[in-house]
Parts: sequence; structure tokens; C-alpha cells
Amino acid sequence: MIHFSSTSYLGMNYHPEFRVLLNQGFEIYGTNYGGSRLASNVPNIYDQAEEYIANKLGFEDALIISSGTLAGHLLLTSLDQNQDFFHFKLLHPALVNKFIGKSSKEVNHPDELLSKIEQTHHESICILLNSIHPILVEKTPLDWILQLPKDKNFTIIIDDSHGIGVLGKDGNGIVSELKKNKSQNITTIILASLGKAIGIPAGAILGNKKFIEKIKSLAIWGGGSPTPPAYMYAYIQSEKLRQQQRTKLQSNIDFFKKNIPNIQDFTFINQLPVFKYKGVGLYEKLLKKGISISKITYPTKLDPITERIVLSSLHHYEDIEKLISI
Repeated sequence: MIHFSSTSYLGMNYHPEFRVLLNQGFEIYGTNYGGSRLASNVPNIYDQAEEYIANKLGFEDALIISSGTLAGHLLLTSLDQNQDFFHFKLLHPALVNKFIGKSSKEVNHPDELLSKIEQTHHESICILLNSIHPILVEKTPLDWILQLPKDKNFTIIIDDSHGIGVLGKDGNGIVSELKKNKSQNITTIILASLGKAIGIPAGAILGNKKFIEKIKSLAIWGGGSPTPPAYMYAYIQSEKLRQQQRTKLQSNIDFFKKNIPNIQDFTFINQLPVFKYKGVGLYEKLLKKGISISKITYPTKLDPITERIVLSSLHHYEDIEKLISI
């Protein structure tokens, strides 16, 4: 069976060189650290990893947590509730809680957002969005940020879980597309699961030092245990490997797009290795031929079925040739 369904886009979870780095981390730090990040004996590899990802993506500070979902919960908990909230459609569940779900106004496109912002009397506004919706394979445009009014304060929170490691310059994700913004009235925060392309069981929040320090003051952060430190070690040491895998992934994407005869039957985004089938029944057809693609109802069992072909760096041209020949 050949699988085309994993969100481990760079194939790090099976890569032998990454496993060597991870084992080195286990030798240095043990298999786990079960204490608090506030403890005196916390390994400094966590601070090193946070400094590394912050510098790489161009932010003042960063926080790495045990999962992307927990990162979203921490972020929402830290937000000032005395502001107006807007969110683009199909927001990830990690960025929705009881407060956001009841008070945030959903928008479908930037013009609608800008119109509603003109109507609000709040001086502070929080805008939440996914950079990419991986199920529908839709990308949220960002050019509207430059059109935000100067007389209000904005916090823009972007979930880039499926962009980091894959999209943009050096796989830096959506930050590669953010215009250099010097406006003092806009704060940009990036949230991401690192369990996709990066291949480690962790989540990250990137922003300015004031925002990150506010999250660190929360009891739910201090009371929890972080990702095992060996993964932080492997993450820092594997940049060259990720770039090699990213080059291979892009080669697989180009090969698939060039050779599949019915590319018009799929929805896709440049650089993203996810191809959403516009029809139905492809999963069953391919399964009979020894190929498994993604078939999912998301984020609940009541949502429509979506079928997608997901490529990774682990695939060979021969695998893709078999897929497109059926």
C-alpha cells in the first residue's frame, strides 16, 4: 500500500538522519522532562530552540509548547477580552473558545472585514485567521493588512501550521508574504503546530516580547510540562536536512503537476503538497489499486467528506507515477 495522506510533508518522522539527531538528544537529555518550565532545573535547550525559531522567522520572541492546540488555548487565554473580535471563515478549532465563538464576527473576505471594522466603535481589534485551510486548500489573502485604519489598535493572529516548513522563502511560511509593517498600531502573532512539516510534537507562538511574557505569566503554562527536550535538540540541528527535504518535496510537487493528465480536477496552492479532489469516489478507486489517499470529515464527523492527495518528501517518482497512471 502506498500512502498519500500524511501531513508530515517533509517526511521527518521517518527520516534516518533525523532519527539519529533525535537519539543524540535522548542521550543528552533523557527521554522526557516532566517538570515545569519555571523550575530551576529546566534544560536550557528550550530557550535555545525558542531563540532559534524566533530569529529564523523574524520575531522578537517565541514560545514552544507541547502541541499546537495547547498553543492556541494559551494564546486565547492571554488575550484581552475587552476588544472587538473578527475571524475569517473556517478558523481552526484551536483558535475558538466559548468567548470567541459567541462574540467574534465571522467574515468571508477582506472587503467584508474592512467594512465591519469601519462600523465598530472599539479602539482595539483582534483578527484571527488561518494562513491556509488544508482541507479545502484555500489561502487567506493578506494584502488587506496594509489597508487597516491608523486610528485603531490591531492584533492579528495567524495560524500557519501548514505553511511553516513548506511555504515561502526557506520554508519560513506565511511570514515571507507579510509586508514589512512598521505601523505601531498592528501586532502580528503567528501560531503553528510543529507536528506537520517540522515533524516534532510541539506547537509554537511567535510575537513581541511583551506578548510572549504575558503568556508565560499564565498558570496553565507554568503548570504544564513541555515537549521532551530531545526534540528541541533535533529541531535546532536539522535545518540543513529540512531544506534538503523541502527541495525534494518541491520536485515531487512539480513532477505530479506536470504529469497528471487531469490536474483541472484538483484544487491546489503553489508550493503546498495538497491536492483536493473536486469530485467524489477517488479514494475508493485508488484503494482498490493499492493506493491510499486522504479521506476525511473535518473538524467533526458531521462535516462533508473531503478527498485529497497529499505528497511528501518520502515519495519517489515511481510512487507518483503509479498514482497518476490509475
